[in-house]
Amino acid sequence: MIWRYCCEAPFLPDGALACDATAFVAPWPHQQEEGEFNGATLLLALMRALQLRRSTRSIVLLSATPMQTHPWEPWDLLQVLGEGGAWLCDFATVRHYYGAAAALGHGACSLETARAAALPITLDPSFPPPPGAAERPAGLDATARVLAFATPGQRPDLARWLRAGSPLGRRMHRNTRTMLRRYHELGLLEDAPTRRKVDDKVFDFAIAQERAVYDAITGYIDRRFQDLEHDRPGKGFVMTVYRRRAASSPFALERSLRRRQEALEKIAERRAYDPWLETDWDARDLDDPGDVEGQGAVSSALPADPRAARAEHGEIDTLLEGLAALHGRDTKRDQFFDLLRHLPVIRIVNLFLRESVDERVYRVLRQRCGLFEHFVGPMQPVLARARRMLLGQEGESTDALEEAAAAVDAEPLAVESYLDSEAEPTVEAQPPLTAADLRAALGYLSAEIGVQCRNPGDGLYTLAGVKGTFGASMGILERHPKALPLSPLEPALRDLLM
Repeated sequence: MIWRYCCEAPFLPDGALACDATAFVAPWPHQQEEGEFNGATLLLALMRALQLRRSTRSIVLLSATPMQTHPWEPWDLLQVLGEGGAWLCDFATVRHYYGAAAALGHGACSLETARAAALPITLDPSFPPPPGAAERPAGLDATARVLAFATPGQRPDLARWLRAGSPLGRRMHRNTRTMLRRYHELGLLEDAPTRRKVDDKVFDFAIAQERAVYDAITGYIDRRFQDLEHDRPGKGFVMTVYRRRAASSPFALERSLRRRQEALEKIAERRAYDPWLETDWDARDLDDPGDVEGQGAVSSALPADPRAARAEHGEIDTLLEGLAALHGRDTKRDQFFDLLRHLPVIRIVNLFLRESVDERVYRVLRQRCGLFEHFVGPMQPVLARARRMLLGQEGESTDALEEAAAAVDAEPLAVESYLDSEAEPTVEAQPPLTAADLRAALGYLSAEIGVQCRNPGDGLYTLAGVKGTFGASMGILERHPKALPLSPLEPALRDLLM
């Protein structure tokens, strides 16, 4: 998926800027409120400053990944492009507007809802006229009547008109797989987009001992997470690293646990303990938070009390003994190699441990949100909540995920804001003069009229009295970089024509 926001503002001085939108959209502040001019990261603040100071003429923001969690976030980006006015004076205007689009898509639109949607349309000089009309309705009441009194046959077209005419529809374009397939059907793409085939393979441990080790490790992670969260909310996040390691492989988990043990030994021996300098966990080492080498203070990922450190050190000893007793057995690795032996084509295979959090959460995402099958923009809040569950930051609840998905389905703003752009057939303009016409005209040139054309071969042409060689196709121009296009717009040929 590519999100594209384009701004062409002729009153701005020369200049342009292009960047990846996700670079500054992802790390939003903790507190966000609908309709507020929310705080920004450094890059978003820079974008806003460029717009407010009129320091650029055009801005293109590109993203290849879904990025929104809330449906109002694209509108924050539209502010960077100079959009605003009646649309963003009160975000309720946007909510009512998309409520009208949803109502027309599913049936009739009440006069009250129509009037709410007609307000920004009337105040937006760039809003296009409705389908089949040369001009927009004159005034708010006339626009409201068009929406409220539309016939059943007119309503789908009016719903599309509302979606395409809003600033979001005019400024943002989504290239989803569904849209690309439609372009292929229209003959505008040579090859059809590939279809993802995702196989879900649920496996179980080969022996009971492996399951016992896994349960002991997850129990340790859960207990330590609760201890850290009780100490200070947010500190338990570090244990999500070990949760990922446990889901990855015994070898990866063993390495991380040994590094944590080394750090615990330093605390137990008081080599890294300074109660006056306790600081937050060093986020620079996200993969192995146990390392405190070179720190004068105890990382918040570790206990500050030497006695607690010794106790946890012993607990990890027991876990490591259990891992060692497996003697290198790794059921997930064996399943993976077995799959590799049976693959001549590209496949996507997800391996899930039976009766694990990963399996249960993923099942809801796959079945309810259509994960992997299509663009899941409206379901971003559900994905965000699922991520917290997988990381252990929130208790697992498939019912909660189902409820969150149902809430999205019932929210017109969320659904309408993330609809695919529609693929439309393009009408190719017929040039007044083709390359074949030019080649034919060159055949009429002769010494008698003062200009003679020669064809030295390989599709090149030379003209007596005109400097340079000319190519009549892109292939010829690529083979001969110094050749000029055989075009009436080429200055040398234009002078000849005159």
